[in-house]
Amino acid sequence: MRCLVFVALFSACATALPVPEKFVSERDAAHPPAKFLLARGLNADLTVAEEAAKAAVSAKISSSIKSSFKSLVSEVSTNGLTKDQQDIFSSVESSSAFGHAELIDIVDRFQDRASGQWYALAALDRARGEAALEAELRAPLQTFEAAYAQAKESFEKSRYRAFRTHKHEVLNAGPKAIAGLLQIAGVQGHAKEARQDAVVDRMTEIAKAAVTLKERALVLVVLHAARARPGVEPSVLADVVSQALTKSGLRVTSERVPDDATPADPKALSGRSEAILAYVDLDTETGPSDFGEGMYTARTAAQVTVMSPSTREELVKFDIPKSETKEVMPSEAKAARKSLMHTRDLLRDHLDKALSDVF
Repeated sequence: MRCLVFVALFSACATALPVPEKFVSERDAAHPPAKFLLARGLNADLTVAEEAAKAAVSAKISSSIKSSFKSLVSEVSTNGLTKDQQDIFSSVESSSAFGHAELIDIVDRFQDRASGQWYALAALDRARGEAALEAELRAPLQTFEAAYAQAKESFEKSRYRAFRTHKHEVLNAGPKAIAGLLQIAGVQGHAKEARQDAVVDRMTEIAKAAVTLKERALVLVVLHAARARPGVEPSVLADVVSQALTKSGLRVTSERVPDDATPADPKALSGRSEAILAYVDLDTETGPSDFGEGMYTARTAAQVTVMSPSTREELVKFDIPKSETKEVMPSEAKAARKSLMHTRDLLRDHLDKALSDVF
């Protein structure tokens, strides 16, 4: 009889307690959803269970951010997403995952004795999280606002170098600001943060301003060929380069300048003060070939200086490496012309890229 009583008592003591509802539903009266974001972790190891619970909270916020991001893209895409906007959103998406585990606390633990599993409940205090993210966002948002104001002013005054600098600042700071705002919205549990639309609109405005600035600009290609040899035709080269740049969406003209003109004296180069100046200094060398009497080779190099309108401030400067004829020519003029055509192609590509960087 004693033995039976002992067995009954042992069985009663070994009965496992049920898992509390809050570890199942992830809802707790002490942590209401309006103020806290809860998630659980489950593992035989308590430390692992706690880390899993924190990761689950981060995952919920990241999921909310991703949903808000998709809504933002969908909203902007209504009238077609421009290439600039695609680049903007690509930068935002890569930097908007939630990574602030230090803001997440473990608020409760429970071990299921029947299975040996530990349950951990993690919580993010929404108000605390929002305050921390706002503090982190303050600097990039201020940087963005300042860069936007400076880019807009530079655009209105057609100050190309300043606009280029501030445009890059806007397009670098903007995605960080949007990512921070998306994180705040995720912590708040809202679909969006009111300020993010303004940031996107301003980034798009500056990206479009760059296109407008390029469309209204006039590029003056000035050729200086004091050391050109017979057969070098600068006017032909100027026309070819001008046509190539025109196809890039630029308004281009060209003119010849005196042989003694240099970029150090911009006023002597041209009276077109409203034009971006592309000063091209050509240097062509011709000489007898090693392949036989009466045969010639030639090498052409160029140095290019791109200057802003009015102030003639240097925007870009680069060298075109020497281009040598690949085969011998029967005359000095033909050799020079062949070399010049090689340089023309290099000049067109380099100048197009340089002007793209300006805008």
